[in-house]
Amino acid sequence: FAIYSDIGINDAVPKNFWSEIKDKTLELFKEGKFQEGLSAGILKTGEKLKQYFPYQKEKDENELDDEISYE
Repeated sequence: FAIYSDIGINDAVPKNFWSEIKDKTLELFKEGKFQEGLSAGILKTGEKLKQYFPYQKEKDENELDDEISYE
């Protein structure tokens, strides 16, 4: 699997952040816990991003669709 981030987010999070997310997700995947692995990675990412990019009701808009890509 791959984790994609834009440069602004990547510059904000700690250097090893994406490796830690990948490792925890992969650990759960290897146990056959795919839903838990995805959830853990997404929740951990959201917690960190909230620190650097708090939601601003008047300014924020969803720039990308929410569809899952299987490519």
